[in-house]
Amino acid sequence: MNDEGHVEQEFDGLEIYAKGLGLVYFRKDVSATFITEYELADRYSMEELEKKFKVKLEGKPGTGNK
Repeated sequence: MNDEGHVEQEFDGLEIYAKGLGLVYFRKDVSATFITEYELADRYSMEELEKKFKVKLEGKPGTGNK
């Protein structure tokens, strides 16, 4: 007996793509009480993104994150 593999479930949902940007909105209705949803909130230049990432890596003063 072969017991390897996976089960793929289909869910209702919505994906919205913007030309030149890609995915800007995603919703998946897993059940009546469980919905995952994401929406593009902002865009950053690579330089600005690297600055934000560096702050996250170094942590904020007083939080103990280093």
